Amino acid sequence: MNKVYLANSREWYENQEQIDTYLNLINSTYGSGIVQSEDLLLKNNLDKIVSSFSSSMHYIDLGPGNGKKTLFLCEAFARAKKLEYYTAVDIQPQFLEITNTIKEKFGSTTLAVEESFENFLDRNFTNRNPSFIYLGATYGNFKQDYIEPKLRKFMQTQDQIYLSSGLFPDNIEEAISKYGASLPMFKSIAKKQCLPEGGEFKVIFSEENSTIEQVYQYQNTMYVLGISKKPTEKAFRSQVSKYFNGEFFIEQSHIGFLGRKK
Repeated sequence: MNKVYLANSREWYENQEQIDTYLNLINSTYGSGIVQSEDLLLKNNLDKIVSSFSSSMHYIDLGPGNGKKTLFLCEAFARAKKLEYYTAVDIQPQFLEITNTIKEKFGSTTLAVEESFENFLDRNFTNRNPSFIYLGATYGNFKQDYIEPKLRKFMQTQDQIYLSSGLFPDNIEEAISKYGASLPMFKSIAKKQCLPEGGEFKVIFSEENSTIEQVYQYQNTMYVLGISKKPTEKAFRSQVSKYFNGEFFIEQSHIGFLGRKK
């Protein structure tokens, strides 16, 4: 079986069907497992995150999604009187509407940036407050050694970054089934890429890359349209530690990291 990798997270949220599919995932088996585990990771380590800043900070949100985690974290920072600026970055303007809620609820200066994470991280920010850069489990949508150098180059010494990931599943078949509801996000990508008609959309697990992959299979070729890394704890620690120094914490099937650039 031949594999062609076409996964590009910038193409996953371009139309309303993709957006609706993503937002509905929280009500599916995907949401009841994966999303809840990530929420628990944040909740149980909230004090560590907030106390990592001694004064006012700039929350840079790389992909606010449905805004649930954003509001949870912003409320904690605001309660500690540390949330001065909030910037949301996403290619989908519908996800950037969270900035209006942040401004109204917490009175913080907000900015909505409609572009890819990569383009945003290529910018050079100077004379700014210490930043809290939140990527979370979206970190798993990128190949190793791709997004990490961009994040490290963007960061200043005083900035903190938060990354997380679902860990290598004990039950691979169960993990695959949780991702089945995400497949409608990738149908328009297959059409955009002019892939041959008559194939099958499905979810597989690649042990070689330790990733859940959303694929379109046509005859003897698998076109990989979406990926989600599922590393072992050791692999996650090793990869993140190549670029950042900080603290790791685990809750259920998720691992998180909070730290600074090397």
